[in-house]
Amino acid sequence: MAILLIFNEIYFLSCTEKQFSHFPYKGSEIKKTALALQNQFFSHTIQDNRLKEYISLGVADYSKAAKAERMILHHLNLPFIGITQIAKELYMAPTKLKIIFKSVFGLSMLQYHKEKNLLLAQQLVKNTEIKINLISLLVGYESASKFSSAFKKRFGYLPTSYRSNG
Repeated sequence: MAILLIFNEIYFLSCTEKQFSHFPYKGSEIKKTALALQNQFFSHTIQDNRLKEYISLGVADYSKAAKAERMILHHLNLPFIGITQIAKELYMAPTKLKIIFKSVFGLSMLQYHKEKNLLLAQQLVKNTEIKINLISLLVGYESASKFSSAFKKRFGYLPTSYRSNG
């Protein structure tokens, strides 16, 4: 928006030719140049790809995405059950389900599963006295070291440090 104000100011100032008598351009040329610069600027800055990537979703699509989310959340204690399995249970093509899910939740199903797992783990670390290696098993990690690594990457602290600082 500030750029637009600058261009408008240039355009306005160009209306008074006396102020710019030492410039090689005359008032009308400055106006044309200012408008050309403004058009060029906005044509490059406002190239919006969202419309190209926009997917119109119907109620049935949102319903399928919600059911897929429910399935993921009900299996947080297990490793990710897989897109193929979820799609099969929803009577849907895996590719279409992936597209719908990502457009609704902004994450792939696997990313969503990992994020919810780590948020659950964060709450367990923060609010319980359950041992860290047991929490790692509860949220579907096969090893406490992989869990600790993922926890640190997401929250910036190892689970033990998070618990003691929390």
